[in-house]
Amino acid sequence: MEVVKDGEFMDIHVLVMSYPYSNAAFAVPLPSENQECFLQGLKILFNQIGGVPRKIRIDNLTPAVKKVRSKTEEAKLTDAFIQFQNHYGFGVQVCNPRKGNEKGNVENKVGYIRYNFFTTSPVMHNFEELTDTLRVQLQKDRQRLHYEKEVLIEDLWKIEKNFLLELPTEDYPVFKEVEAKVNKYNEAKLDNTLIHIP
Repeated sequence: MEVVKDGEFMDIHVLVMSYPYSNAAFAVPLPSENQECFLQGLKILFNQIGGVPRKIRIDNLTPAVKKVRSKTEEAKLTDAFIQFQNHYGFGVQVCNPRKGNEKGNVENKVGYIRYNFFTTSPVMHNFEELTDTLRVQLQKDRQRLHYEKEVLIEDLWKIEKNFLLELPTEDYPVFKEVEAKVNKYNEAKLDNTLIHIP
């Protein structure tokens, strides 16, 4: 998605979680599509939701899947994602490659969010503020009728919410450990920035 930050256009990524029964959606803007952002985004979504879904259907995104499903083998998940999954206790179903119809509900929800909340590029001061703005907009959006069931999405969400797993009591630390070498000036490069280590 495109936002305006400090007077300039900037591309950001938005992680969307959709619940097919109620058609409720939750979204969090992220600076990148790396593993740390993905896991942190899921943590934020779980906290917004107030629980953990029993099963999550995911695309073959590299932060979670290291080897896609073939005709003879199941998909292989990354170690970091397996640890995250074990901490929260949810199951995972990995979609088949190039099968957008398997995740049609969330694909439609991504388009809905893009065309309803990002028609003009919103002004972003920081990710926390934009996250909160999106959360409020999607909360208000649940006050409309479900496209098929003719019941408020909020009422359906209240039913669906009863089937969530509880959030764990301990927070899951999301970080990436890298080994760095210092140069002769005791500087190490981290995220393309030289940091002096006294």
